[in-house]
Amino acid sequence: ADLYKGLLRLNLGNTYVWLGQPDRSLSYSREALAIFRKIGRGTWEANALMNLGNAYLRQKDLDNAWNTLQEALQVARRSGEYRVYGRSLLNLGMAGLEMKKKEAIPYLEEAVEWYRQDKEIYPAIEREVVLQEALRLLNQLAQQVGDSQQQERYGRMYADAAAAAPHSFSELRASPCFAIYMARPMPVRQAAASAAQ
Repeated sequence: ADLYKGLLRLNLGNTYVWLGQPDRSLSYSREALAIFRKIGRGTWEANALMNLGNAYLRQKDLDNAWNTLQEALQVARRSGEYRVYGRSLLNLGMAGLEMKKKEAIPYLEEAVEWYRQDKEIYPAIEREVVLQEALRLLNQLAQQVGDSQQQERYGRMYADAAAAAPHSFSELRASPCFAIYMARPMPVRQAAASAAQ
């Protein structure tokens, strides 16, 4: 019973992040986290921590987001929850960019390698999106910290990735899958129009 109670709260926490209601998300995700810790389910604990980190990102509570996502990454590594592992790396990069943290660069570099090597955990569209997003974020972070050499390097890598598939950037972002991946579901009319194409 505890497992199902925890999963229900985990899913509600995730749903409210997507709906842009982080306060409600935090309440459900904290309850889920407490349950999963009590019953010793590390994979679901990592998922609950990811929900919490994402809700803090939505609230612009960047210190809590950074610390919680680091914890999510550690628990995901320990428990073998590879989907949370990859997303934690990327989300730490996003938080780090907002916070102007040089420490975010190794997380994003690891995310690029992780998603490049994966052939099983993530769907192809997610791998493509993450590679583009991570390279773009790395370029911006290098600019923020004044590392022109790294900025140029990541700018070149991003340009090479875009040149290999020149329309992929716009196609990926026009896809309903991308809107879901970024936890920003597109309006119903727009989704219907995209599906009809």
